Amino acid sequence: LGYLNDLNKKIQVRSDLIKAITAEANFLKGEINKNEKQKKALEKELKVLKEDYAEMILKSYKSKSEQSKLMFLLSSEDFFQGYKRFRYMQQYADFRRKQGDTIVAKTEKVEALTRKLQFQKKQKDALAKSNRQEADKIKSEKEAQVGLMKKIKTKEKLYPEPNSRSELRHCSFFTGAKR
Repeated sequence: LGYLNDLNKKIQVRSDLIKAITAEANFLKGEINKNEKQKKALEKELKVLKEDYAEMILKSYKSKSEQSKLMFLLSSEDFFQGYKRFRYMQQYADFRRKQGDTIVAKTEKVEALTRKLQFQKKQKDALAKSNRQEADKIKSEKEAQVGLMKKIKTKEKLYPEPNSRSELRHCSFFTGAKR
C-alpha cells in the first residue's frame, strides 16, 4: 500500500508538472504570436521606407549632375535665396542619410525579432517534448498502479477477511499483534 501511495503521489506531481509546462507553453505561444505581429508590422514599415528611399534616390539620380546642383544655386535671384537653396540641399542630403539609417535600424530590429522568435519556438518545442515525456511517464506509472491493484486484489482473495471476533483474535495471535 505504501508503494501504491507513492505511485499516486508521483502521478499527481507529474500531472501538476504537465499543467505547469502547458501553462508555460501557452504563455510562449502568446509571446510568439505577439512578436510575429510586431515583426509583420516592422516589415511593412521597412518595405514602405525602402520604396520611398528608392524613389528619392531615383529622382536624385535623374537630377544628380554636379552642374545641375551648381546651376540650381547660381540661378538664385539673390544671395538669400541662394543660401536657402544651399540649406535645402543640405537638409535633403541629411534626410536621405537619416532615412538610410532608419532602414538599417529597422532591418536590424526585424532580424533581432526573427532570432527571438526562433529561440521562443525552440523553447516551445522543448516544452512540448518535455510534456510528452511526462505524459508517457504518467502512463507507465498508471499501468504499474493498475498492475499493483490487481496483485492486491488477488492477494485479498487468497486471505479472506475475518468474519468474527474470534477469527480476528486468532489472526492477531499468529502475527504477534497486541490489542
